[in-house]
Amino acid sequence: MEIEASEIAGEYWYPGHDGGSFLYAGGIITALSGRASAINNVGQVVGEMSRASSASPAAFLWTSGTLTDLGMLGGNGAHASAINDVGQVVGFAHLAGNSTVHAFLYSGEVLTDLGTLGGANSVAFGINSTGQIAGSSQIAGNGPQHAFLYSRGLMTDLGTLGGTESQADGIDSRGLIVGWSRTASGAQRAFLWSSGRMLDLNGIAPISPGVALMEATAINDLGQIVANGSNDRAYLITLPPQLR
Repeated sequence: MEIEASEIAGEYWYPGHDGGSFLYAGGIITALSGRASAINNVGQVVGEMSRASSASPAAFLWTSGTLTDLGMLGGNGAHASAINDVGQVVGFAHLAGNSTVHAFLYSGEVLTDLGTLGGANSVAFGINSTGQIAGSSQIAGNGPQHAFLYSRGLMTDLGTLGGTESQADGIDSRGLIVGWSRTASGAQRAFLWSSGRMLDLNGIAPISPGVALMEATAINDLGQIVANGSNDRAYLITLPPQLR
């Protein structure tokens, strides 16, 4: 579920019936086609829907009652993950042959393949107000996935916390990025990427003794981060001023 400017986009279901997505705005619930992933501050919703002509999922953009299919990258299937306030959408789609997926940017009615860090697959999960994109990609040799920042046409490998893999889930307007990474011991930990460094969020905002922050899923411009703990609880963390 996503909440922006007192509007909510999410999913519903009840016994014996197929579920769907909805937009709640001004006290009114509007049913949407497909599965909603994100909403921006002007009420646009993105997600994944079924195509009428095939079983392949399609990425969609919903704007004031109009549903737009964002297209494909040559294969069958696409998913929209996030949208910023100027209507730029990111996600991932299958390439021809349907054996690989690449991150995409939809902007100005054009769907652009963002490429990879040298491996076969990539996905995009977040985009900020300046068009910077966060996600993950396989590295060269089809190795493990690494978190990336895509900015001004360049995809940058953000590395890891010492382990083999990482994934970026969210980004704010200043370019602060959150997600998860493996450490040298193989443990999964939530991270903050700031000023060119990947930092273990557990060292910045420790929580209860014996509980680790496993994945940070989103960050806003107030320096507030939502994260999942090893005790299956969700946490809201506010960064200290020097890291905002």
